[in-house]
Amino acid sequence: MIERHRAKHGQVPGVRQADTEVLSSTSAAVRALSTRLSQQQQAHREEVTQLRKALEVAHGENLELRRRLAVFDAD
Repeated sequence: MIERHRAKHGQVPGVRQADTEVLSSTSAAVRALSTRLSQQQQAHREEVTQLRKALEVAHGENLELRRRLAVFDAD
């Protein structure tokens, strides 16, 4: 929005071209890092989902083995 305003109304008084370029490159860097962070968060969510499913399977197997052991010990 700020960049549109600047483009529409010209250079902001008191701001040099070099400063504008730095702000623009900073904005681009922030956008790039934000995108990368969002991608990493999504990848981590997917990994956590997979790990939870694997944990559920392991808990189920553990329960089954305990039940078998209880039956075996009872004999």
